[in-house]
Amino acid sequence: MLEAVISVRIPDFVGDISKRHDAMIKILGCVPFSKTGAKSLLEIRAKEEKIPGVMRDFKASHGFIDVDLAQTGKDKMLATVSTTKCAICSTMAGSGCFLVSATAKNDQLHWTVLASKNDQIKALIARMKDNGMNATLQSISDISSREELTKRQEDILKIALEKGYFDYPKRTSIRELARVFGISISTLSEILRSGQKKVMASYFGEKK
Repeated sequence: MLEAVISVRIPDFVGDISKRHDAMIKILGCVPFSKTGAKSLLEIRAKEEKIPGVMRDFKASHGFIDVDLAQTGKDKMLATVSTTKCAICSTMAGSGCFLVSATAKNDQLHWTVLASKNDQIKALIARMKDNGMNATLQSISDISSREELTKRQEDILKIALEKGYFDYPKRTSIRELARVFGISISTLSEILRSGQKKVMASYFGEKK
């Protein structure tokens, strides 16, 4: 199984919101809506003080015909939006590829897709270009033998990174992190070592 990351220019109304509020917009799911449209589930992350503006702009956007927003944290929200025309659905249909996620940042949308053959990915990119999309293949890797992080390892590594544990000098200590997660230092140390080993094995495996 192959995993590819493809970048394309995102629609102006989404890109404008992303750039205006320095927000990350991730498409978690997309289902057909009417003949050419789609309904999408989005995860939106922005600074806490930017969230009200993001919500206001989504509701006011002419690119969507229906918007439902729910703030799920200080700096994030979920949204369902409907459009009358969806480039993702029309391009992916019949391609043999599966869309895992699509993340918007500034004026670029990064599609992560899965396919069983390299030719399917090449055909998808050609189809995107035929549809007027400026598509660029960012990376492609074989994930058949990749050792995945557990949800626990992924959460701990992510929070450790956000809190500056891997910075030099460190902005937080392993003792402080252990207190955050409510576990012993030895347990946290083992989780971090195991998680880092999987990340490095995956990274260097893809570089062969």
